[in-house]
Amino acid sequence: MSKRLSMIMERVKNENTREAKAEFISELTKESFLVPMIAKTHKGENGRETLSEISHFSIASEGHNYLMVFTTVDEISKWRSDVQFVELDFKAILDLVESENASYTGIVIDHSGTNMAIGRNVLEKLKK
Repeated sequence: MSKRLSMIMERVKNENTREAKAEFISELTKESFLVPMIAKTHKGENGRETLSEISHFSIASEGHNYLMVFTTVDEISKWRSDVQFVELDFKAILDLVESENASYTGIVIDHSGTNMAIGRNVLEKLKK
C-alpha cells in the first residue's frame, strides 16, 4: 500500500492524460489494498472459535455493485474508523471480484477520498 497510488489517482482525475492513466494502470497492478470486512465466527467441537463467514463491504451505484478497497488506513478512516480489514494484493482482489458467489461490477478505490471506480471489464484485461 502506498500513498503513491493516491497521488497518481489525483493526477488522473485532474489531468486525464494518457500518460497519467498508463502510470495508474502500471502502479495499480503492483499494489496491495485494504479491504474492509466483517468476520463471523462460531465455536467448533473443540471449543475454539473458527471463521465461518466473511462479508466484504460494497457500494451500489446505478444498479452496479463495487467492492470497496482502500490504499491506506487513513483512507479507510475517512469512511469509517470502526471496521476490520484485511490487506490483499491486486491478484487477490481480482480473485475476489471474480469469485462465483460475488456479484461485483468492479472495485472502487478510496470511496470517501479520491473515489475511483474500475469496472470488471477493465480488471479482467489487467489480469492478463
